[in-house]
Amino acid sequence: MESLKASTDVELIALLNQDSQAAFTEVYRRYFDALYVHAKKMTHGDDGAADLVQDVFANIWIKRRELTGSSPSALKYYLYTSVKHAVLNDRRKAMNFERNLDDFTAFMATVAAPADQALLAKQLEALIESEIQALPDRVREVYQFRKEQDMSLDEIAQRLGVSKNTVKSQLNTAIQRLRKKLTMFFIALIIISLG
Repeated sequence: MESLKASTDVELIALLNQDSQAAFTEVYRRYFDALYVHAKKMTHGDDGAADLVQDVFANIWIKRRELTGSSPSALKYYLYTSVKHAVLNDRRKAMNFERNLDDFTAFMATVAAPADQALLAKQLEALIESEIQALPDRVREVYQFRKEQDMSLDEIAQRLGVSKNTVKSQLNTAIQRLRKKLTMFFIALIIISLG
């Protein structure tokens, strides 16, 4: 395969129209670094500049049969314009993402409006009470002494005539069960609010 380094841009375009990979490689070799510097300046040093230039080259290969140009600067102009549009499109996408994120945040703030909060609080209270009542008797008793009467572990152990470790274990069991149920409740709440 002969080198295309001496080929003009017009010749390279003609070869690209004929699916020449060698012509594509020469265009890439000839212009990538300059386009990368150009993109980096436009993006103020953003690390994504190389990706944008790569995308431009991928697009050139896809549209290789559509490229035209009889002037010596047509390819160069096309490449620089393509990079400019790629950078502007990337900025537009970033702005849309930020706007959508702001919209989502605003939506989530309205999901639990004050009127809904009271209802949710009642549902949560009912769920907690229901789960407390479903605990085994001794576990429920330990939990109620600790949470409702604010008794220390030593006081509970003394009152029930069991060791402090037994009280810790039963309290841990109660907390683990409640945490599981409440986690499921909050996940369901999030799913409902998004649906």
